[in-house]
Amino acid sequence: MPPRKPKPENAQGPRFKWIGTDAADAAKRRFYRLETLASATEGAVRTERGPLFAAAESVLGRVPFTSFVCEFVSESPYRLVFRVSITNARQKRATLMYVAAKNERELAKLLEIEWGNMVSLAKRAPRHVPQPLRPGTLFLPDRHRRKEMERNVFCYVSQWSGTTEELGTGRGSQFVAMSKPPRVLSKPVSEGIREALMEMAICAYDPTLRIGIDMGALSPADLWFATTKQGAPRLWLGACRRVEHRLTPEKLLHRLIHASWGGGPDYFPLAPGDAQAFVDVVLRTAGPELGPLWLARYRDAVAANKIGPPPPGYALLLES
Repeated sequence: MPPRKPKPENAQGPRFKWIGTDAADAAKRRFYRLETLASATEGAVRTERGPLFAAAESVLGRVPFTSFVCEFVSESPYRLVFRVSITNARQKRATLMYVAAKNERELAKLLEIEWGNMVSLAKRAPRHVPQPLRPGTLFLPDRHRRKEMERNVFCYVSQWSGTTEELGTGRGSQFVAMSKPPRVLSKPVSEGIREALMEMAICAYDPTLRIGIDMGALSPADLWFATTKQGAPRLWLGACRRVEHRLTPEKLLHRLIHASWGGGPDYFPLAPGDAQAFVDVVLRTAGPELGPLWLARYRDAVAANKIGPPPPGYALLLES
Protein backbone atom coordinates (compact mmCIF):
# COMPACT_ATOMS: atom_id res chain seq x y z
CA MET A 1 0.00 0.00 0.00
CA PRO A 2 1.45 3.37 -0.97
CA PRO A 3 2.11 5.76 1.91
CA ARG A 4 -0.76 8.10 2.78
CA LYS A 5 -0.25 11.60 1.43
CA PRO A 6 -0.14 14.24 4.13
CA LYS A 7 -3.11 16.57 4.24
CA PRO A 8 -2.44 20.10 3.01
CA GLU A 9 -1.96 22.66 5.76
CA ASN A 10 -5.31 24.32 5.06
CA ALA A 11 -7.37 21.13 4.84
CA GLN A 12 -9.08 21.88 8.18
CA GLY A 13 -9.28 25.59 7.51
CA PRO A 14 -7.08 28.37 8.85
CA ARG A 15 -5.56 28.42 12.33
CA PHE A 16 -7.12 30.83 14.82
CA LYS A 17 -5.53 32.56 17.79
CA TRP A 18 -7.48 34.78 20.17
CA ILE A 19 -5.59 37.34 22.25
CA GLY A 20 -6.84 39.39 25.18
CA THR A 21 -10.25 37.76 25.64
CA ASP A 22 -9.20 36.39 29.04
CA ALA A 23 -8.20 39.87 30.18
CA ALA A 24 -11.38 41.52 28.91
CA ASP A 25 -13.42 43.35 31.52
CA ALA A 26 -15.98 40.74 32.50
CA ALA A 27 -17.70 43.29 34.74
CA LYS A 28 -19.31 44.88 31.70
CA ARG A 29 -22.72 43.54 30.83
CA ARG A 30 -22.71 40.90 28.11
CA PHE A 31 -25.40 38.68 26.65
CA TYR A 32 -23.10 35.87 25.49
CA ARG A 33 -19.62 34.58 26.24
CA LEU A 34 -16.62 35.75 24.23
CA GLU A 35 -15.78 32.07 23.73
CA THR A 36 -19.15 31.61 22.00
CA LEU A 37 -18.41 34.48 19.62
CA ALA A 38 -14.93 33.09 18.92
CA SER A 39 -16.22 29.59 18.18
CA ALA A 40 -18.99 30.89 15.92
CA THR A 41 -16.55 33.15 14.07
CA GLU A 42 -14.14 30.27 13.46
CA GLY A 43 -16.94 28.03 12.23
CA ALA A 44 -18.22 30.69 9.83
CA VAL A 45 -14.78 31.35 8.35
CA ARG A 46 -13.95 27.67 7.94
CA THR A 47 -17.22 27.11 6.08
CA GLU A 48 -16.66 30.28 4.03
CA ARG A 49 -19.54 32.23 5.55
CA GLY A 50 -20.05 35.44 7.45
CA PRO A 51 -18.81 39.02 7.16
CA LEU A 52 -15.24 38.31 8.35
CA PHE A 53 -14.64 35.71 5.63
CA ALA A 54 -16.25 37.91 2.96
CA ALA A 55 -14.18 40.94 4.01
CA ALA A 56 -10.94 38.95 4.13
CA GLU A 57 -11.62 37.55 0.67
CA SER A 58 -12.39 41.03 -0.71
CA VAL A 59 -9.00 42.27 0.52
CA LEU A 60 -6.74 39.24 -0.06
CA GLY A 61 -8.56 37.49 -2.90
CA ARG A 62 -9.73 33.90 -3.35
CA VAL A 63 -6.61 32.30 -1.93
CA PRO A 64 -6.86 29.90 1.05
CA PHE A 65 -6.31 31.58 4.39
CA THR A 66 -3.76 30.06 6.76
CA SER A 67 -4.20 32.07 9.96
CA PHE A 68 -6.41 34.55 11.77
CA VAL A 69 -5.05 36.30 14.87
CA CYS A 70 -7.94 38.03 16.65
CA GLU A 71 -7.00 40.51 19.38
CA PHE A 72 -9.62 41.95 21.73
CA VAL A 73 -9.29 45.75 21.52
CA SER A 74 -12.21 47.43 23.25
CA GLU A 75 -15.76 47.12 24.50
CA SER A 76 -18.62 49.60 24.80
CA PRO A 77 -22.13 49.10 26.18
CA TYR A 78 -23.31 47.87 22.77
CA ARG A 79 -20.35 46.43 20.84
CA LEU A 80 -17.13 44.39 20.96
CA VAL A 81 -14.12 45.30 18.81
CA PHE A 82 -11.31 43.02 17.63
CA ARG A 83 -8.24 43.61 15.51
CA VAL A 84 -7.84 40.67 13.12
CA SER A 85 -4.50 39.94 11.40
CA ILE A 86 -4.98 37.58 8.47
CA THR A 87 -2.44 35.62 6.40
CA ASN A 88 -3.15 33.62 3.27
CA ALA A 89 -1.30 30.78 1.54
CA ARG A 90 0.73 33.25 -0.52
CA GLN A 91 1.91 34.98 2.66
CA LYS A 92 -0.10 38.10 1.90
CA ARG A 93 -1.38 39.83 5.01
CA ALA A 94 -4.17 42.18 5.99
CA THR A 95 -5.38 43.71 9.24
CA LEU A 96 -9.10 44.31 9.71
CA MET A 97 -11.45 45.61 12.40
CA TYR A 98 -14.13 43.11 13.43
CA VAL A 99 -17.08 44.60 15.33
CA ALA A 100 -19.90 42.55 16.89
CA ALA A 101 -23.11 43.66 18.59
CA LYS A 102 -23.56 42.47 22.16
CA ASN A 103 -27.06 41.15 21.54
CA GLU A 104 -29.42 40.52 18.64
CA ARG A 105 -32.04 43.12 19.62
CA GLU A 106 -31.66 46.80 20.51
CA LEU A 107 -27.85 46.72 20.60
CA ALA A 108 -27.75 45.16 17.14
CA LYS A 109 -29.97 48.01 15.91
CA LEU A 110 -27.47 50.52 17.29
CA LEU A 111 -24.62 48.78 15.50
CA GLU A 112 -26.58 48.65 12.24
CA ILE A 113 -27.10 52.42 12.48
CA GLU A 114 -23.39 52.85 13.19
CA TRP A 115 -22.52 50.76 10.11
CA GLY A 116 -24.70 52.93 7.87
CA ASN A 117 -23.19 56.11 9.30
CA MET A 118 -19.64 54.85 8.85
CA VAL A 119 -20.32 53.87 5.23
CA SER A 120 -21.56 57.35 4.31
CA LEU A 121 -18.87 59.14 6.33
CA ALA A 122 -16.07 57.06 4.81
CA LYS A 123 -17.09 58.24 1.35
CA ARG A 124 -16.69 61.87 2.38
CA ALA A 125 -13.74 61.57 4.76
CA PRO A 126 -11.66 58.52 3.76
CA ARG A 127 -8.57 59.89 5.55
CA HIS A 128 -10.43 59.88 8.85
CA VAL A 129 -12.84 56.93 8.64
CA PRO A 130 -11.60 53.34 8.20
CA GLN A 131 -13.06 51.86 5.01
CA PRO A 132 -16.12 49.71 5.82
CA LEU A 133 -15.95 46.36 4.03
CA ARG A 134 -18.78 43.97 4.88
CA PRO A 135 -21.82 43.79 7.20
CA GLY A 136 -23.61 40.59 8.13
CA THR A 137 -24.93 38.40 10.91
CA LEU A 138 -23.29 35.64 12.91
CA PHE A 139 -25.24 32.69 14.32
CA LEU A 140 -24.48 32.04 17.99
CA PRO A 141 -25.73 28.67 19.23
CA ASP A 142 -26.56 28.17 22.88
CA ARG A 143 -23.99 26.02 24.67
CA HIS A 144 -26.83 24.18 26.43
CA ARG A 145 -28.60 23.68 23.08
CA ARG A 146 -31.64 25.69 24.10
CA LYS A 147 -33.37 26.81 20.92
CA GLU A 148 -34.85 29.89 22.54
CA MET A 149 -31.34 31.10 23.45
CA GLU A 150 -29.95 30.87 19.92
CA ARG A 151 -29.37 34.22 18.23
CA ASN A 152 -28.08 35.97 15.13
CA VAL A 153 -25.98 39.01 16.07
CA PHE A 154 -25.09 41.82 13.70
CA CYS A 155 -21.40 42.26 12.87
CA TYR A 156 -19.38 44.32 10.46
CA VAL A 157 -15.79 44.45 9.24
CA SER A 158 -13.70 47.47 8.25
CA GLN A 159 -10.13 48.18 7.32
CA TRP A 160 -7.93 48.65 10.37
CA SER A 161 -6.94 52.26 11.04
CA GLY A 162 -3.41 51.43 12.15
CA THR A 163 -3.76 52.27 15.84
CA THR A 164 -5.46 50.88 18.93
CA GLU A 165 -5.06 53.95 21.15
CA GLU A 166 -8.41 55.38 22.11
CA LEU A 167 -8.58 58.90 23.47
CA GLY A 168 -9.56 59.90 26.96
CA THR A 169 -9.72 63.20 28.82
CA GLY A 170 -7.43 64.44 31.56
CA ARG A 171 -7.39 67.47 33.79
CA GLY A 172 -7.80 70.87 32.25
CA SER A 173 -7.74 70.65 28.49
CA GLN A 174 -5.26 67.83 27.93
CA PHE A 175 -6.17 64.57 26.21
CA VAL A 176 -5.06 61.18 27.44
CA ALA A 177 -3.93 58.31 25.21
CA MET A 178 -5.64 55.24 26.67
CA SER A 179 -2.64 52.95 26.31
CA LYS A 180 -1.38 50.67 29.07
CA PRO A 181 -0.61 52.59 31.18
CA PRO A 182 -2.54 55.69 30.02
CA ARG A 183 -0.38 58.72 29.30
CA VAL A 184 -1.29 62.39 29.40
CA LEU A 185 -0.62 64.15 26.10
CA SER A 186 1.12 67.51 26.08
CA LYS A 187 -0.80 70.74 25.57
CA PRO A 188 0.58 71.27 22.02
CA VAL A 189 -0.37 67.71 21.04
CA SER A 190 -3.82 68.13 22.63
CA GLU A 191 -4.37 71.31 20.60
CA GLY A 192 -3.25 69.44 17.49
CA ILE A 193 -5.86 66.78 18.24
CA ARG A 194 -8.53 69.47 18.50
CA GLU A 195 -7.55 70.86 15.10
CA ALA A 196 -7.58 67.32 13.65
CA LEU A 197 -11.05 66.76 15.12
CA MET A 198 -12.34 69.96 13.52
CA GLU A 199 -10.83 68.88 10.20
CA MET A 200 -12.47 65.46 10.49
CA ALA A 201 -15.91 66.97 11.19
CA ILE A 202 -15.64 69.40 8.26
CA CYS A 203 -14.41 66.69 5.87
CA ALA A 204 -17.30 64.44 6.92
CA TYR A 205 -19.90 67.21 6.40
CA ASP A 206 -22.13 66.99 3.32
CA PRO A 207 -23.12 70.58 2.38
CA THR A 208 -25.58 69.35 -0.23
CA LEU A 209 -27.55 66.99 2.01
CA ARG A 210 -26.67 69.09 5.08
CA ILE A 211 -25.66 66.08 7.14
CA GLY A 212 -22.72 65.91 9.52
CA ILE A 213 -21.37 64.12 12.57
CA ASP A 214 -23.44 64.80 15.66
CA MET A 215 -20.68 66.16 17.89
CA GLY A 216 -22.87 65.82 20.97
CA ALA A 217 -23.11 62.05 20.47
CA LEU A 218 -19.35 61.48 20.21
CA SER A 219 -17.47 60.03 23.16
CA PRO A 220 -13.69 59.93 23.73
CA ALA A 221 -13.64 56.19 22.97
CA ASP A 222 -15.05 56.89 19.48
CA LEU A 223 -11.77 58.56 18.50
CA TRP A 224 -8.52 56.71 17.84
CA PHE A 225 -5.23 58.51 18.00
CA ALA A 226 -1.75 58.16 16.51
CA THR A 227 1.17 60.43 15.71
CA THR A 228 2.81 60.72 12.31
CA LYS A 229 6.57 60.37 11.80
CA GLN A 230 6.71 64.15 11.95
CA GLY A 231 5.05 64.08 15.39
CA ALA A 232 1.71 65.54 14.24
CA PRO A 233 -1.43 63.96 15.72
CA ARG A 234 -3.72 61.96 13.49
CA LEU A 235 -7.30 60.95 14.28
CA TRP A 236 -9.57 58.19 13.05
CA LEU A 237 -13.26 57.93 13.73
CA GLY A 238 -13.80 54.53 15.32
CA ALA A 239 -17.58 54.83 15.74
CA CYS A 240 -20.44 57.19 14.92
CA ARG A 241 -23.81 56.38 16.42
CA ARG A 242 -25.62 59.51 15.25
CA VAL A 243 -25.46 62.09 12.48
CA GLU A 244 -27.20 65.46 12.50
CA HIS A 245 -29.62 66.40 9.70
CA ARG A 246 -30.66 69.87 8.47
CA LEU A 247 -27.20 71.07 9.44
CA THR A 248 -26.44 74.31 7.60
CA PRO A 249 -22.79 75.45 7.28
CA GLU A 250 -23.33 78.19 9.88
CA LYS A 251 -24.85 75.67 12.30
CA LEU A 252 -21.93 73.35 11.65
CA LEU A 253 -19.41 76.02 12.68
CA HIS A 254 -21.57 76.90 15.69
CA ARG A 255 -21.66 73.25 16.78
CA LEU A 256 -17.91 72.86 16.34
CA ILE A 257 -16.77 75.89 18.34
CA HIS A 258 -19.15 75.01 21.18
CA ALA A 259 -18.43 71.25 21.16
CA SER A 260 -17.38 69.81 24.51
CA TRP A 261 -17.53 66.80 26.78
CA GLY A 262 -18.78 66.96 30.34
CA GLY A 263 -19.94 70.03 32.20
CA GLY A 264 -19.16 72.08 35.28
CA PRO A 265 -15.81 71.03 36.75
CA ASP A 266 -15.58 68.24 34.14
CA TYR A 267 -16.01 70.62 31.17
CA PHE A 268 -13.63 69.62 28.38
CA PRO A 269 -13.59 71.79 25.22
CA LEU A 270 -13.17 70.15 21.83
CA ALA A 271 -12.56 73.27 19.74
CA PRO A 272 -9.01 74.69 19.55
CA GLY A 273 -8.14 77.25 22.18
CA ASP A 274 -6.88 79.58 19.46
CA ALA A 275 -9.70 80.99 17.30
CA GLN A 276 -7.27 81.70 14.44
CA ALA A 277 -6.29 78.03 14.40
CA PHE A 278 -9.97 77.15 13.97
CA VAL A 279 -10.39 79.66 11.13
CA ASP A 280 -7.29 78.24 9.44
CA VAL A 281 -8.75 74.72 9.66
CA VAL A 282 -12.04 75.89 8.11
CA LEU A 283 -10.29 77.66 5.23
CA ARG A 284 -7.86 74.81 4.62
CA THR A 285 -10.44 72.02 4.82
CA ALA A 286 -13.50 73.60 3.20
CA GLY A 287 -11.39 75.24 0.51
CA PRO A 288 -10.85 78.77 -0.82
CA GLU A 289 -14.43 79.12 -2.08
CA LEU A 290 -16.56 77.45 0.59
CA GLY A 291 -14.41 78.39 3.61
CA PRO A 292 -14.87 82.18 3.39
CA LEU A 293 -18.52 81.69 2.41
CA TRP A 294 -19.23 79.53 5.48
CA LEU A 295 -17.53 82.03 7.79
CA ALA A 296 -19.58 84.87 6.27
CA ARG A 297 -22.79 82.89 6.73
CA TYR A 298 -21.82 82.29 10.35
CA ARG A 299 -21.30 86.02 10.96
CA ASP A 300 -24.64 86.86 9.32
CA ALA A 301 -26.48 84.21 11.36
CA VAL A 302 -25.05 85.56 14.63
CA ALA A 303 -25.94 89.15 13.63
CA ALA A 304 -29.50 88.04 12.85
CA ASN A 305 -29.77 86.16 16.18
CA LYS A 306 -30.39 82.89 14.31
CA ILE A 307 -27.62 81.24 16.33
CA GLY A 308 -25.95 82.21 19.57
CA PRO A 309 -22.71 84.18 19.90
CA PRO A 310 -19.29 82.50 19.80
CA PRO A 311 -17.65 81.36 23.05
CA PRO A 312 -15.13 83.55 24.85
CA GLY A 313 -11.96 83.99 22.83
CA TYR A 314 -13.73 83.43 19.50
CA ALA A 315 -14.79 87.02 18.70
CA LEU A 316 -12.40 86.77 15.74
CA LEU A 317 -15.10 84.82 13.88
CA LEU A 318 -17.31 87.92 13.84
CA GLU A 319 -14.69 89.96 12.00
CA SER A 320 -15.07 90.15 8.23
